[in-house]
Amino acid sequence: MAELSYLPEHLERIIDGLSDGQMLKLKKTLAQKVRNNQKKRITAQQNVDGSAYTPKKPQRKRRGQRVRKKMMNTIKQARHMKIEQSSEGFAIGYVGRMAQVAEVHQYGLTARINAKRGTSAAYPVRELLGISDEDKQIIDEAVLDYLEGLI
Repeated sequence: MAELSYLPEHLERIIDGLSDGQMLKLKKTLAQKVRNNQKKRITAQQNVDGSAYTPKKPQRKRRGQRVRKKMMNTIKQARHMKIEQSSEGFAIGYVGRMAQVAEVHQYGLTARINAKRGTSAAYPVRELLGISDEDKQIIDEAVLDYLEGLI
């Protein structure tokens, strides 16, 4: 899983005093907020730096087949974007078949298209997961909101 390890120093010192249960709840909240922002970014088809994804190649419609309009409709679903928590923090990533698909797009690898014919294609880099400046701001605000709720 792609680890999302970001927390400003001033917030780290403040949350060191939280109990284990409070830390678990905070990490879960942060992970869900970051995952939702990742989903919005994938829906908007933007890389972590804000640039647009490389558009997919034009699809030809064959008899009895439909042409998909948008990329990444399945991979952005929360059921495929798994959250893992540990004592150090949390991680958001993919498992199983979706992990393979995400890896191909994240790093711009070559993958097999048709197993019967053995054809493969090189995919351009489309960053699915990563920490953007907007994610950092969301994390800051979520931590401050959580700490305000404790007071």
